[in-house]
Amino acid sequence: MNHFLSRTTTRTITSRAFGHLNKSTMMRIVIVGGGQAGINCAQNLAKTLTDADNTEVVVLEKSGHFYHTLGAARACVDADYAKSMFVPYDNAIPKKSSGFVRIKHAVAT
Repeated sequence: MNHFLSRTTTRTITSRAFGHLNKSTMMRIVIVGGGQAGINCAQNLAKTLTDADNTEVVVLEKSGHFYHTLGAARACVDADYAKSMFVPYDNAIPKKSSGFVRIKHAVAT
């Protein structure tokens, strides 16, 4: 499995944590940081949530790209791999989810 939490697990966690809230009230989730954990969380929410969930997810990230830290050693010896060290966030969230999950280039203070 390419992600930490399955769709069913994510849906269960979300319903248990927020199931008591009124569905007419928009729930806003802010993820601070677009590292591996932050983007993975946003991608799982994008796969799980629908417009009917009335939820907005915003990832706050100061950079416009993801830096592949774990691949740094390989990039030192493989010039072709070095080109893939910086991955733009533009396509990190599926287009079908862009209405309620987005990445905002900002800094949380």
